[in-house]
Amino acid sequence: MFALLRILIILVVVIVGWAAFKYQRTRDPFWPRLIRWTLTVALAGGVIGVIGLIVQRLVET
Repeated sequence: MFALLRILIILVVVIVGWAAFKYQRTRDPFWPRLIRWTLTVALAGGVIGVIGLIVQRLVET
């Protein structure tokens, strides 16, 4: 599980860094949109994961 999380975090960092680099070169509005969507999906996935862990902990007790 932690290996999967680590891979996803690395993927998010690479996508955001690449999009920021491309935005600085082209000033195309697509790149900030890609950064925003990437961060939104990553944060939503994190929130869903935390809620899942809380529910699992509550069900086990």
